[in-house]
Amino acid sequence: MFCALHTGRAPFGYLDWFTTAIWAAFANMVGGIGLVTVLRMLQVPERVARRRAEPSPEVVESTRRRRPPEDARPLRPVAGPSPLGVPRSRSTL
Repeated sequence: MFCALHTGRAPFGYLDWFTTAIWAAFANMVGGIGLVTVLRMLQVPERVARRRAEPSPEVVESTRRRRPPEDARPLRPVAGPSPLGVPRSRSTL
């Protein structure tokens, strides 16, 4: 279509070519987005069933009860000013 415009003998003009190009771009976007959406929606039930059957390692790790190490020292107050002149926090390791 575009090449026919360059010959000068086309029964249509640049506006007709532009209108056709816009419709083609619109149809490509709708078709591409629609096709991708449909294919992903078909995969969802299988993925949900798989995820529910096997929990990820992060979920298993986060459900475990965490305890401090046996050699952890409790926080104790610090007396006196900081040697750098910066105020100390009330507790430190």
